[in-house]
Amino acid sequence: MRLFKRNKKPLVVTIHGFGKNRSSEMDNLCAFLKEHGYDTLQFDIYDLENGLDADWKEWLRRCERQMHEALGRNPRIILVGFSMGGVIATHLATVYKVEKLVLVAPAFRYLDFEKVARSLASSLSGRSRTTVPSSEQTRAFREIVDNCRGSIANLDCPVLILHGTEDEVINPSSSTEFYGRIRHDRKRLIFLEGAHHRMLYDGFMEETPDWIILDFIEGKYGI
Repeated sequence: MRLFKRNKKPLVVTIHGFGKNRSSEMDNLCAFLKEHGYDTLQFDIYDLENGLDADWKEWLRRCERQMHEALGRNPRIILVGFSMGGVIATHLATVYKVEKLVLVAPAFRYLDFEKVARSLASSLSGRSRTTVPSSEQTRAFREIVDNCRGSIANLDCPVLILHGTEDEVINPSSSTEFYGRIRHDRKRLIFLEGAHHRMLYDGFMEETPDWIILDFIEGKYGI
């Protein structure tokens, strides 16, 4: 049996969004948290080199396997999900015991799916089409969101939702809507004025969400 000290800091498990960057979207946040003494876990949900890796149920199973691994390392888990990963993290937080849940620009409602496609295309910077999720993977994105977002009504852990007012992919109103579906009061919704969808790594203001997330993890919001 593995014994853990009571004061051991929780392990932060990150769930990335949909697009070519995958787990690297969390690099800056994880580096910041490591500077403050937190271990982190990053992983890729799908294979960009295999466009047929597009079974949303298998994507979810991969996340579940990572959660099992994380709990084997540390029984104290903080979940952080970005965009699509925010919806997946919401579901995982209803299946596994987690201390806190952080959702950054969660994709509960992709009100204009064409915006998602255009945003993805604009981020390619001339790279090969092999770096772009396939049409089958795009369908899997929609399916996993549709099947996981209802879990928010079953959350029982403290929740922080961050959303930028200038999010060009996911309408901030979706966070307001789904925040209202959380049935307890240990929750906070913070809008960052001027922040865009990729606030965690766009070079504009990532230090702001980093500090807010750290303060939430360390209990400075009273929940």
